[in-house]
Amino acid sequence: MSTILKRFKTWIFESRSFVFSWYTKDRNQLQEPTRSLVELPSSLREKLIALTNQLADNPADTEVIRTSIDEAFEKWRAHPQRAENSIVILTSPVMVVSRIIITILENWSTQKQVSVKILPWNERPADVDSIELKLQQYLKREAGDIARQQPEVMVIPNLSWCFLRSMDGLDGIDYLQKMLLHDSSRFWIIATGKVSWDYLNSISDLEADCGRVCRLPEIKSDSLREWLKPITSELNITFADPRFESQILEGDKDAETIYFEDLASISRGISVIALQAFLASVNYQLPDDENEQKQGFLTVESPELPNLPELESAHHYLLYFLLLHGDITLSTLAHSIGDKESKVRKQIKFLRGEGLVKEFDEILKINPIYYPKLKQELINNNFIL
Repeated sequence: MSTILKRFKTWIFESRSFVFSWYTKDRNQLQEPTRSLVELPSSLREKLIALTNQLADNPADTEVIRTSIDEAFEKWRAHPQRAENSIVILTSPVMVVSRIIITILENWSTQKQVSVKILPWNERPADVDSIELKLQQYLKREAGDIARQQPEVMVIPNLSWCFLRSMDGLDGIDYLQKMLLHDSSRFWIIATGKVSWDYLNSISDLEADCGRVCRLPEIKSDSLREWLKPITSELNITFADPRFESQILEGDKDAETIYFEDLASISRGISVIALQAFLASVNYQLPDDENEQKQGFLTVESPELPNLPELESAHHYLLYFLLLHGDITLSTLAHSIGDKESKVRKQIKFLRGEGLVKEFDEILKINPIYYPKLKQELINNNFIL
């Protein structure tokens, strides 16, 4: 168990862990939120990056997931033949909770005195036709083994890696459904994004074979303030006067309170988006009196999300596929869409240049800071999200 957990701590990161992976000194090639950080003095920028990378997962997300897993597991353990044998952790399609789940399970498995087995994938298998076979090799248990073994917890850290929207890309999901139905000696913990979940329900009624579905609630402004306090306190970040309309509407509140209420609102209470919007709002301020030999300081302006570029229908389709699959290679994306790689590559190049898509180690994913506005645009163009 400990060896697997160590591997996953290396493999699986939230989107914010890759915030600075695209960092370059060429401002024209930067994506939000790193674009605004280039203006900071290097010493402050490096300290901000270090503090961000050290930031713990948001406690509000962690507590909801921990409590939900506990309740569902205890109910199943009390009546393994009758109670639902799985829990689905459902998130925004730009948020990955794998690290949170793995961190919780480090001590949880010992406390519960139960064996935990984790599907040891860090990406979708390159050969999509092999997904079902690879799942069988890791998940299959013989009838005699089931009779002899103690109850076991099986973790699917990212369900989107178990399918592809293509002709034969759903065989792995069909196999998982059979396992959920017929293996009552296992309790399943499954994490997935909402777009993937809705798609799988529409074509295979997956939810009918699963137990409890835990939807992460929106994080409130006070929780965001406490979560980011290690950064704002360590760097003595000040809060600029809010926008005029906010001052009129919230005249009795201080600048910091208004800032975090705005941050919670624009991010839809999603931690990874809130973190990126926070970083994009950080500025370096020089003292008003230039004669004084004082260092400048960091301040945050009213948080905002970047505007979307002009998008064509082909871009909408491709961006929806990225949200559906969570993360994906270009070749697999082209296979799913049914287009030539060269055509998809051209579209991805445009979307990367506009900041909507990130690429790291050949893996493509949506830049979370654009998600709220992208979601609305896709809905306006008849996509179901």
